[in-house]
Amino acid sequence: MATLSPIGYTEQPQSADEFVQQVLIAVDTSNGSMWALGDLYNNDQYSDLFEQVLDNTKKSLTSVQRYAGVCKKFSQSRRRASLSFSHHETVRALEPSEQDYYLDMAEKDGLSRDELVKEIKGASPTERVKGACKIADLIAVLTSPEYGFKEVDFVDFSIKAKVLEAVA
Repeated sequence: MATLSPIGYTEQPQSADEFVQQVLIAVDTSNGSMWALGDLYNNDQYSDLFEQVLDNTKKSLTSVQRYAGVCKKFSQSRRRASLSFSHHETVRALEPSEQDYYLDMAEKDGLSRDELVKEIKGASPTERVKGACKIADLIAVLTSPEYGFKEVDFVDFSIKAKVLEAVA
């Protein structure tokens, strides 16, 4: 079987099975490299060394910093191997419960990254609120600029309870 090198496979596949294997390995390697580079960049112990090594490659620091930002939002236990790095990057600005809601949806419905973007952009305020299942996440969603509530609106627990009843 061909070896995957930094410039591609060393040989063309000799069978359909080998072709399928090479495609799957290339896709996994592509996703994995973004996670790996982001995690390595976030390793404070070797941050100076990382930038020195990166200077000798064609990879931009800006790209790696973008990967690192996504890695910080998703511990390894929350990363979905069945979804692309881009799926995770798409939901990174959302609250954790919303991230999980949309990643679950993408997994269950087999959504591409572009379809996931459409789902998020097309979600009504009620759907976004229902996606936030923890009260702290719910309050964070409702106090975002999109909804305009203030933290002080949720000081009284009875208000919190009314909000929870309304979305249940």
